[in-house]
Amino acid sequence: ISDSGIYPVTIKFASVEQSKNGAIQVNFNIDYNGNSQTIWGPYITSNDGKPNKIGRTQINNLGIIAGMTADDDIEVVEETFNVGKDNKPTEFNVIEQFTDLPIFIRVQKEYSSYNGKISRKLNPMAFYRASDTASAPEIVNGTEVGKHYETDLAKYLNSAAMKPYAV
Repeated sequence: ISDSGIYPVTIKFASVEQSKNGAIQVNFNIDYNGNSQTIWGPYITSNDGKPNKIGRTQINNLGIIAGMTADDDIEVVEETFNVGKDNKPTEFNVIEQFTDLPIFIRVQKEYSSYNGKISRKLNPMAFYRASDTASAPEIVNGTEVGKHYETDLAKYLNSAAMKPYAV
């Protein structure tokens, strides 16, 4: 995945990582058409440890799509996965409920500049259940399933990657 769009992926595992300044981020190691890739996910806390509302909402929404309820706790366990070009064994703190989870993910390509270097990042913007393209609010509220997906598909259809997929 290299462009903005909505993609059918399987989250192989989601890892919780702390930055050197103390912020906590959830990253997604995904499989898309047989290819492994990491999507750097949202920060759920800032450097000072305060909750990041946007990031927490995204993770809560993914939990709903994964079938979690308000009574469920996220379970984080340490696991080893072979990652990178060298396929090197690396330890991660993994959210068990998101392991091997098929979903649709909407990503947005964004550019930034730091110290004269331009970098590109794919930011996860929304998640949809693979079986019926339901968004988390549609699942919780029992509203028209797949409407948010269809709206996003029409709104962001500027990418070849955003062609409708059979579910």
